[in-house]
Amino acid sequence: MILTITGSDSTGGSGVQADIRTIAELGGYAVAAITSITVQNTLGIQEFFDIPAEIVSGQIEAIMNDMQPDIVKIGMIRRVETLNVVIDALTKYRPAHIIYAPAIWSS
Repeated sequence: MILTITGSDSTGGSGVQADIRTIAELGGYAVAAITSITVQNTLGIQEFFDIPAEIVSGQIEAIMNDMQPDIVKIGMIRRVETLNVVIDALTKYRPAHIIYAPAIWSS
């Protein structure tokens, strides 16, 4: 099981949508914590909405307490507060593998 912590790209070209699709195509099972929602299309990004850090933390805690994923993939994190809750969760739960694929801006 892989937890992806990243943003949502409404076009499906990147972010959580692409992560879930890729993980499934490789035979894995994906769970997600959403950090940001983009308003975008193929012409570009119009707007971002960053999910409050306490909500991101709640998503991560709910998944980790129930499903204990062995792998965590980290993507779009735009706020320091969100980064801090992710670091706290990684320190607390110590997943076997961490994949860091930083994204500040959705494609």
